Amino acid sequence: MPTATNGAPSPPPPPPLPAARSTAVRVPWVDVAKGASIALVTLLHSTNFMVVRGFADGRWHEVNAVLEPIRMPLFFLTAGLFATSTPALPWSTVLRRRLLPLIYLYLLWTALRFAFFTAFPATSGTAETSSPWNLLTALIVPHNGLWFLYALIVFTAITRLARRIAPPVQLLAATVLAVSASRIEILSWAWDNIVSLLMFFLLGIHLPTVIHLLAAASTAARAALAAAGFAAVYLLHQHTDLGVTPAAGLALSVVGLTAGILVCAYIQRWPILEPVRILGTRTLPVYLLHEIALGILVVGATHLGADLGDRHRLLIGPLLVTAAAIGGSLLTYRLLTRLRQGWLFRLPA
Repeated sequence: MPTATNGAPSPPPPPPLPAARSTAVRVPWVDVAKGASIALVTLLHSTNFMVVRGFADGRWHEVNAVLEPIRMPLFFLTAGLFATSTPALPWSTVLRRRLLPLIYLYLLWTALRFAFFTAFPATSGTAETSSPWNLLTALIVPHNGLWFLYALIVFTAITRLARRIAPPVQLLAATVLAVSASRIEILSWAWDNIVSLLMFFLLGIHLPTVIHLLAAASTAARAALAAAGFAAVYLLHQHTDLGVTPAAGLALSVVGLTAGILVCAYIQRWPILEPVRILGTRTLPVYLLHEIALGILVVGATHLGADLGDRHRLLIGPLLVTAAAIGGSLLTYRLLTRLRQGWLFRLPA
């Protein structure tokens, strides 16, 4: 083992950076970021579902508000990191490998969710079954948590269409859209999200080397400093007039994203968080199933006589339901794939 000049062992060299255009190699910190993001998405939906029904403390909304500038920007950034080859691929390949699988899953699960939540309305946390027309209008306006898939379809197509436009110009245009999103009433809240988050997907597409260099430079001190910096900017955003400006909201997300990268890159070394990394390799089934799972869990528990309104459960309820919904989603996925129902999660050959 190499030693430092004072005789103490030198730290091992950092792992080599993944190739900028490779999506085949899994990067631990990226998987940790994906795992953390899907867990935070599940926590958000668990909170919304439970607070409305009086099964969780309303302060969980404040917790999710703090996490909002990190949650989806980090999720879309990691999605971009796995799609860096898209601009260079021919249209036939983009259609076959990228777009058709996403379109298939979006349409399939829009129909499956509609059928399930129509049959068991108490388990629904959205208004997606309020009208049968929602099945048709979902082609234009996502009505539920599947808007992430819809956004990936739109972003993938934009990335390929814009291949001849210089990346700085693309990022500038996406930044302008993100700043304008809160001032423009588009088609729905989902489209507002889509417009405001394109920039983070493009960052993953066009700046993978910079992002991986930032992650490789992470240390305990830098991660802690970034987290503290985000906390300070968040408080400034909440308690000053700056918080009402769209540019300030975007700046907060950029600071939060930077903190998220540094923190994930540091904690990926902790063995105790290995389950989070593993979860990051299985985000799709959790994303597709978790809202159904949490609805079944909460409604089933109340039908079995569980007192979810107990003051202790009010405080930790969303955490417990989040963990159970993720576990239930993964178990359901494993069962369905063993029963050869993999068509529910991937485009059949």
